[in-house]
Amino acid sequence: MKTIAEYARRFINGSREPIRCSACGSAKSSERRLISGPSCYICEGCVGETTSRAPASDSPGLCSFCENPGNPVVRRWPKLDICAECLDIAQGILTRDRL
Repeated sequence: MKTIAEYARRFINGSREPIRCSACGSAKSSERRLISGPSCYICEGCVGETTSRAPASDSPGLCSFCENPGNPVVRRWPKLDICAECLDIAQGILTRDRL
């Protein structure tokens, strides 16, 4: 675990760790865009590979983006869950940005 001093040193030196997708761990780059949530990120690759809108079959969870208990999770990764509504929003943002 990193100490506050290590975080401060990295911030001051400008060498912060790259932002990574919470689902697959890929770093943000000019080829891989990320959508930000309150405490998570999802890359366009993970958004694109999630085609099903059926609720995930395993135990219920909260969407990492909206945290709305009324929205069933449609895709789970070890560090990220996403509901159909937030997935549609992410796809819309990525589609709009390509235009």
